[in-house]
Amino acid sequence: MSAKRWATRPGMNEISKVSSEIGEVVERSLEQIEQSLDARIVLAMDSGLRGKGTPTLDSPHCIRFVYIHALDWYLRLTPGADHVQLPVSNDFTLTGWDIGRLLKTMKTGATDETAWLRSAVIYRADADVLARLQNLLARRWQPALEFRQELGHAKKLFGGWGLGTNTTSSDFIAAMRAILAARWIAEGHGPVPGNITGLCHDLNEELRNEINVLLQANATTPKGSVVPPAPQSQVFFLSELQRLKDVHLEESAQTENLPFDRLYAELVRRFG
Repeated sequence: MSAKRWATRPGMNEISKVSSEIGEVVERSLEQIEQSLDARIVLAMDSGLRGKGTPTLDSPHCIRFVYIHALDWYLRLTPGADHVQLPVSNDFTLTGWDIGRLLKTMKTGATDETAWLRSAVIYRADADVLARLQNLLARRWQPALEFRQELGHAKKLFGGWGLGTNTTSSDFIAAMRAILAARWIAEGHGPVPGNITGLCHDLNEELRNEINVLLQANATTPKGSVVPPAPQSQVFFLSELQRLKDVHLEESAQTENLPFDRLYAELVRRFG
């Protein structure tokens, strides 16, 4: 199947937004981390369910941030650690990557490790840095690989519910998001949007409304809560799961490494 050009679609909705109080807590934490690392944090996003627009009431805030050290740090004979993890609490985590670690990971095309760059929840971002990282992510994107991953997730998640029965909202929504992502890729729309609502733009109105009701219910109840049956969503999931099993996508050519090396050198010089 040939790839098509794609357009950018909005990714933020009311479900995925965080309160101003949480935003202030995150910003204060980032400022403290900058001082302790002697580094500049250029990007901070939610890498968990909130960033996907599918949070439960008790979903943790999973903050993933990217930092750049002072230039001298990169000129050492023995490089320091390229990541930091701060386990603040069960519902609030902070994980940071040096810009070099991020770009090396992006070069591998490991979508599952860099998908958070499409997050719908952005706590802090240098607009130019974010745009260029997302551009490189799209250029290195491997649609066939991500399609297989998402379809595999959908198959694995399916089974805990049956047509016309009650289901755990978080489990069903995870399965629905996976099948919507696989469908998005198969139809040539490009990299998968961070927010689930972006995946629903071309569904019929009744189905979109039903999914929105599920998302709202999921966001106001703890993980593991049971919601009423969603017959249209279940029928859609089953039919798409069957249809997409027969879809084959060709492997894409790899982008050269030079753009990653250039961006790394430029950002270290600019912020270091």
